[in-house]
Amino acid sequence: MKKKVLFALFLALALPLLSACTNNQPHTTEGTTDPSYQTGESVEQSEEIPVNVTELNLVENGKSEYVIVRGENASESEVTASTELQKYLKQISGVELAIITDNTAPTAKEIVVGKTNRENAGEFDREELGNDGFLIKTRGYKLFLVGSEERGTLYSVYEFLEAYLGCRFYTAKVEKVPAMETITIDVIEEDKQIPGFDFRNVYSFEYKNIDEFAAKRRQHDYSSNTAGHSFELFCHPYDYYETHPEYFASDGTKPYDVTLNVGQTSSLCLTNPDVLQLAIDWVRGHLKNNPDWRYIHVGQNDNLKTCMCENCVAVYREEGGAFSGTIIRFINAIARDIKEDYPDVYIGTFAYMYSAEPPLTKAEDNVVVVLCQDAGCSSHPIENGCVHTGSAMCSTNLDGSIKPFGEKITGWNEVCDHLQIWDYDVCFRQIDQTYPNFEILLPNMRFYAENNVERVLAQSESNYYSGEFGELRAYLLSKVMWDPYMTEEEYYAHMDDFLVGVYGPGGLRLREYIDKAEEISDEWGHCFHWGLTTPYIFVTEINDGTPEDKPLPEDLTLDMILNYQTTDWSPYYFHYYGRLIESELLEVGKEAFAAAYAAAETDSQRYMLEQVSIQLDLLESFYLEKRNEPIPGNIMKLLKVFLKQNADTLTDDEQAAVQGNITKVFQHIKEFLTVEYEAFNRAIIDKGIRHGTRYNESLGYDQITDCSGNPDKWFDDNKPW
Repeated sequence: MKKKVLFALFLALALPLLSACTNNQPHTTEGTTDPSYQTGESVEQSEEIPVNVTELNLVENGKSEYVIVRGENASESEVTASTELQKYLKQISGVELAIITDNTAPTAKEIVVGKTNRENAGEFDREELGNDGFLIKTRGYKLFLVGSEERGTLYSVYEFLEAYLGCRFYTAKVEKVPAMETITIDVIEEDKQIPGFDFRNVYSFEYKNIDEFAAKRRQHDYSSNTAGHSFELFCHPYDYYETHPEYFASDGTKPYDVTLNVGQTSSLCLTNPDVLQLAIDWVRGHLKNNPDWRYIHVGQNDNLKTCMCENCVAVYREEGGAFSGTIIRFINAIARDIKEDYPDVYIGTFAYMYSAEPPLTKAEDNVVVVLCQDAGCSSHPIENGCVHTGSAMCSTNLDGSIKPFGEKITGWNEVCDHLQIWDYDVCFRQIDQTYPNFEILLPNMRFYAENNVERVLAQSESNYYSGEFGELRAYLLSKVMWDPYMTEEEYYAHMDDFLVGVYGPGGLRLREYIDKAEEISDEWGHCFHWGLTTPYIFVTEINDGTPEDKPLPEDLTLDMILNYQTTDWSPYYFHYYGRLIESELLEVGKEAFAAAYAAAETDSQRYMLEQVSIQLDLLESFYLEKRNEPIPGNIMKLLKVFLKQNADTLTDDEQAAVQGNITKVFQHIKEFLTVEYEAFNRAIIDKGIRHGTRYNESLGYDQITDCSGNPDKWFDDNKPW
């Protein structure tokens, strides 16, 4: 694997340094300055280092001989690291170690945090460690927790607390801090860790909004200086569409329609030189007014409007058919224009939807390509080569070909120096429904690392708490982003540890539900749009064509149709849509969640269990909607298809009788939807409100069902049953 490049871009996107920890003033003893003392010079050589040390008693029977040492000129992050260490050691043992600076004479028993004069010359290679890597070691009775002044030292403290003292930082609300009067550690020859990716961001609610927690999970802040979809920021249709329609993407005959007062409805013609100049002026304006910026994102708008004008199509052909050809040429031109004046600035752009296929033209060395995994399989690892063709976003080439996501990664590696992955780990159709992708998190991150990806952002639910296993997924993502080469045993040990730590002693029972959902998902696969409760994807065998094309059951008779109320329909419940996955998974889930809840010992555990059980409620909601005992919706489909396929052989009276029964079934289902089903879903919404998930009073019933609060519209739109 090629050596990672730690470029200046990451300084612009650095994790905000923690300040909250300093609100509780630590006990700090500032040393007396020796006139001959020089900060940063080694003073260790005058000490006699004890030999045959096998363990360090940091705290013994409620007392300690240790102090925490930080540099006299410690960075803000190093100061935070020392105070966080002091805080958690006190929580563990009840003992508050004093914090001193390195302008004091060294003592034998010190916990050295960050860059100080306590280290010997060349003892720690900070260039190798980079901004985020760290090293933990002991020398004699001294313990060193060191890394960069920017973030690495802080991460070393959190690693020490977790790996050596048993602390856990599961969520922003749930931590584990053990209690012990004596804190003893074995000698540590060298624990050196360098993360698998230079930039790591789990784009979920707690990680996005709570900086202190994100630091504990070693996450960077994703705060691009310009919006990701930024074309409209320099060429908005409100300003130019009427006067310069040629600036905008065309279907080959005329510009695509846009809505002037709604964002992201336009796309640009990137071969138009005036559009390029608008972009250059916009970028230069930002950089002039913000001299500290090291990154600016110039990304396509969030739609599928590929420009098909004559000039753009000619470029696609020159670029091997890749729609990304115009984008890379456009971004390259901007990158070349600013490079001399702003040599440390990087231009970022998306390889997204129609632009995901790499072109032939190489990106400039000051360009960052953000490749989005927006049409791949979320059930099977990237290395399997799955292509999920259920998404309109798949086609990225003039010839309409669809390539596996892994091939896109390797292709972009050949034409750009700095590659970021925008990963999707969420179901956008229904945020809180079960989304079984835990099996692919580790192998996918390993695939990224092995294919020279420098940066990874994993998008989850970023605006609310999760009614699914969002917190678990975020925790595991943070683990595998740091170490994509961990073993599968280590990965699932982290999962089990979280389940017990957050949901209580019965938390491991939830593995039964997770494993069952994964098993079902493996059978058919899904993309990031879909979870297990999507109406169109809930069978073990995907039917070819429409339900109407499937033959009726051979033993279905007209008499059964006419006397539907006394017919035993149970053999035909799943004729059109295979077996309902939900029925099997729901049964497993109810038993597992009930067992976990019964074993819970604290209100926190019960609260968290209730929160993640929202996914089970949604599963049951969908199952009730589909089964609708005693007259399942599938039975209405049987009646309708029977009428359609036998219209030529039925008499007028028979057709009228069948149609009448269809109407009766419709009315039954309509009553169910507007009374029982609405009440069931209202209870789910109320639970979501209590737990801060995406459900609130403004969303209402229509956001949790496909009925949109109008059962007539359900049938008018020909929704499947």
